[in-house]
Amino acid sequence: MNRLVVVSAIFGMIIVFLQVTAARADKISEASGIIRVGDKLLIVGDDHHGIIFHVKPGDLSRTVIRLKKGQSKARKLNSSRRFARDLESIGKLPDGRIVVLSEHTSALIDDKGKLVAIYDGPFYSFGNRGLEGLAIRELAQARARVAVLWEGGFPQQRKLFWDLHGVFGGKVKLEPVILVHDLKKDAKNVEIRARMGTEPEVTLKPGKVNAELIKLATPVIPALDAVGTGLRAPDLVWHKLKTDQDRKWGFIVLLSHYDPGDKNLNFKLLHKFDTDGRACGTPQGLNELIEAASLAATPDDGKANVKWNWEGMDWFDRARKTKLIMVADRPKGKAAKAVVIKPARAWLDELC
Repeated sequence: MNRLVVVSAIFGMIIVFLQVTAARADKISEASGIIRVGDKLLIVGDDHHGIIFHVKPGDLSRTVIRLKKGQSKARKLNSSRRFARDLESIGKLPDGRIVVLSEHTSALIDDKGKLVAIYDGPFYSFGNRGLEGLAIRELAQARARVAVLWEGGFPQQRKLFWDLHGVFGGKVKLEPVILVHDLKKDAKNVEIRARMGTEPEVTLKPGKVNAELIKLATPVIPALDAVGTGLRAPDLVWHKLKTDQDRKWGFIVLLSHYDPGDKNLNFKLLHKFDTDGRACGTPQGLNELIEAASLAATPDDGKANVKWNWEGMDWFDRARKTKLIMVADRPKGKAAKAVVIKPARAWLDELC
């Protein structure tokens, strides 16, 4: 009888655990990546390992979209959740596959849980700085040009071994680096190795694929550098830059520093960069764009908080490329929200 009671109690605890886990999985927190696919928003988060949230918010003309519990469904990847951990970004390949970027494993994983590409060498996480951003554009024959973003910034001392504290902790600012490479249709198990000698070298297996490394020259903010922290780059999108002669591909990069304990050290910028890593034109303050979106929000959705740690970004209208959609790593107890911002046309078309 005692054994039966113990077994029943354990079984009951398992059921409760599964119910709590399911409830947590249905509530989006620490959102870090977002894309729009038709009338749905697909979202990943740092603390939901191996899960893609499919959100059907209804009216997509809203500028602030409150991500209500009943509108989202958590879809688990068919792979070990230990492999698809710390998901930072999400995208869609031209062959139709949804892919997620794992900072923990430095890997690109499809929605079936299969490995698409793995990035080794310097792209591993170091001092809590790792792969954060993903941008994909379509080439001929359903090939993809993929950009993955290593965020840079100051390595966190508490994430380094003791012997490195005096070398890196709060002393050395690491610039963000973009790795651009091509993927063939249905590509899988691609290994991408970078060696950072005098001339950076990138090799890919299997087969040769076009690839390049781009080190970004981010703006200096003395107030951040003075306290041993700095701008990091959580996400990016492809963008055609205007030049003297024509337009050429480059990026809009989200640059930010989030300090929940000091509102004076919170900086959020959008900045354009060319494929040489050179900053183009003027930075665009993100706060004013979020505040403009909040002014047009419905009472039910409420305002988007400019102080939140906005981390995920993608084009909202992929064909026209006039609006961006963003999600934030929200504070505990706050409703998760997405915000649709519209940078000025003059800024998007600024000469680079």
